[in-house]
Amino acid sequence: MKITIREPESAITHFIALMLAMSAAMSLLAKAGLSGNIVTVCAMMVFMDSMAFLYSASMLYHATNVKQITVKNIPAAWPHDDLYPNCRLLHAGMPAGFR
Repeated sequence: MKITIREPESAITHFIALMLAMSAAMSLLAKAGLSGNIVTVCAMMVFMDSMAFLYSASMLYHATNVKQITVKNIPAAWPHDDLYPNCRLLHAGMPAGFR
């Protein structure tokens, strides 16, 4: 079985950015910890976690050969106006103020 990378340039650059973000996270969290403000530390943790997640997801997206979802894959029987097929029954039982 031959393993291929779909877009190697993008996958490699996003991997490098992930490594740089993780190394910067340590110094930024240390600086936030010196401030003594727990809100600053929590905000920095959320920011760095989201940045790591973004680069990881982007790297995996560019590295893998995933079959794209197309309009042909969606069954024609699915209703286009409702999130759930019995949604009209749900709305029929609600009071008028909630519709």
